[in-house]
Amino acid sequence: MDQNLLLLLVYAGTAGVYLLVMPALVLIYVDKRFNVSGSWEKLLMFFLTLVCFPGMLLVGGFINHRPQLRKI
Repeated sequence: MDQNLLLLLVYAGTAGVYLLVMPALVLIYVDKRFNVSGSWEKLLMFFLTLVCFPGMLLVGGFINHRPQLRKI
């Protein structure tokens, strides 16, 4: 019984990292670096977005990527 509970916790933790933590980190990274990155770094960003796509659908609605207002 204890081994099954441990296995369930490992699966739940892995799913949480894959669906919530990694996509949030990738979205923050892309938001900060997209305008100043080179071509290879953008290729890495697109690859990470593809790998984390199911989590991007879950997390993307809660992250705001609007540009900051310019001060006059």
